[in-house]
Amino acid sequence: MPGVSITIKGTLVGGITNLDGIFSIPVEEKYLTDKNISIRIAYIGYEPLELVLTPGSIRHTIFKVSAPMLEEVIIVGYGNAPKNEPAPKSVNKETYSGEIITKKEDQLIDREAERALYQQLMSLDRLRTNFSDVGFWVPNLYTDKKGKATFKVMFPDNLTRWDAVVYAMNPQLQTGTHRTSIHSYKPLMAEMIQPAFMIEGDTAYIETYVRDYTGENSRSGNLRFETNGTVLSDETINFRTTYQGTRAIYAIQDTLHTRLVYTDEDGYRDGEEKRIPILKQGVQATFETIRLLMEGDTLPLQLPEEGIATLRLFTQTLNIHKNLAGYLSGYEYACNEQLASKLTGLLVHKEIADLQGEPFLYDKNIDEIINRLVNNQNSVNMWGWWNRVMPEYSLVWMTHHILNALRIAQQSGYTSAGKVRFTTQPPARIASQASLQDSILLLQSGTLVNQPDSLQK
Repeated sequence: MPGVSITIKGTLVGGITNLDGIFSIPVEEKYLTDKNISIRIAYIGYEPLELVLTPGSIRHTIFKVSAPMLEEVIIVGYGNAPKNEPAPKSVNKETYSGEIITKKEDQLIDREAERALYQQLMSLDRLRTNFSDVGFWVPNLYTDKKGKATFKVMFPDNLTRWDAVVYAMNPQLQTGTHRTSIHSYKPLMAEMIQPAFMIEGDTAYIETYVRDYTGENSRSGNLRFETNGTVLSDETINFRTTYQGTRAIYAIQDTLHTRLVYTDEDGYRDGEEKRIPILKQGVQATFETIRLLMEGDTLPLQLPEEGIATLRLFTQTLNIHKNLAGYLSGYEYACNEQLASKLTGLLVHKEIADLQGEPFLYDKNIDEIINRLVNNQNSVNMWGWWNRVMPEYSLVWMTHHILNALRIAQQSGYTSAGKVRFTTQPPARIASQASLQDSILLLQSGTLVNQPDSLQK
């Protein structure tokens, strides 16, 4: 799973899994207990896990879907409604961290507002379709003479807790920041938990929920689930507080349109409509061919059946390299190997610009890449795929590739490359199992700055 947070228990030291679900964490001796380490694994929508790892061990574990935040916190004051009117309740009062109104006079003042809000929420019997990670952005507010600013906002349809951050500045350039949160919810609601995307041929399971915070002893209604207009289930459900179900879906089209509708016995309706993009199997590939044309030459073109074909003509071979510099500067992927390759390409472009007496515009990009690579060098002066890996995950060819790029940067006058440690100290396991090619690369890595001692060893 990509984007999973892994931290050493009780610390802020950790990392995040990449697109392949791989991670590594640099571990210092102080974090070990009898050579074991405790880690905490967390992912949005799932309950956190804690594992104790031993060197060389392989662990298998399964996430459990966590209850939504709405089960932890519900807007304050609903217990103050009249006895003859149902009132939503907090499912788990112990986890509430906001302000609880206790004064009787405050309860009396707020009662009418709460009753009006309750009735308004119960009248919103429509399907929710607008889901977004960002609730609002209002950058042009000005306070009045009393220092107050107000605005109206329409929240997206997400049933969640929204974190709001307010930034303020006065004419004297003094600044301030305030953080708060607000919950969006409905007293009776139906919702789905589904994957953000699927691959052609995938099978996935959607969790469906109907939640009742009105305080009724029991509920009865119809629950209907559809994908792309086809009804997969249509049933009458009876529940108290919460109903949970699971629906299987299959990725057989470009996009899956899911639709969940709960209709209560009194006619109230709520539900969600969402989309799941279906991605093609495999990875996207780019093919490029460079041909040198002389006067009178013809070039037969074979266009791909899918994708985009681009033809570029240059009057000088060097212009090909210059044209790719802009592409390299904006290249979005950044594992250690890709950073070093990107660095090498930009250094070639700098050499061309210097020879032609033209300005070079990518010094900042080069400095950023060098600093990242230097910071990612581990305790044995080597590198793996991502960040600063543990010594046993070091890669010989990767280390050689990166050191070669940094050597060129140092020779090109980038002083930040001098911060790297050019002599590698591979762990015994890596050195003893190195192939002939890896052994040669290890020797080359140790002599990149003319170190005869490393070469002799």
